[in-house]
Amino acid sequence: MRKTFSIMLDYEETRREQKLLAFGLLKKPVIFQGYVSCGWGVDKVGFVIVTYGICDAIGSFSLGYVIKRTGRVPIFMFGAILNIIVIVILFLWHPDPDKAYIFFILAGLWGIADSVWQTQINGEMNYV
Repeated sequence: MRKTFSIMLDYEETRREQKLLAFGLLKKPVIFQGYVSCGWGVDKVGFVIVTYGICDAIGSFSLGYVIKRTGRVPIFMFGAILNIIVIVILFLWHPDPDKAYIFFILAGLWGIADSVWQTQINGEMNYV
């Protein structure tokens, strides 16, 4: 076990993946929960997070097939662009409880972007 951690800390490639993994863990839906609870109600948070989880699971499953045809770099680019789009929308958007579908759309897009980060970073770490 000690040898494994020393190898992980010695190689530059693993440091890069560790930073990406930390980024992936920091952007969990906790941020999005604030938008839902303040903008729509605390009782609706669970429904939106379930949407996030379903889209994350579907994205994770389907990325295995897509990566065989495209490679990792286009998948990383897709996840980064999708993540940036969702973050910009969250910065500019004023939550409105009358437009509940927007909460679900943003949670679904966030879940797909997270599925890219989680599966591909873990796959890259296993590859190294």
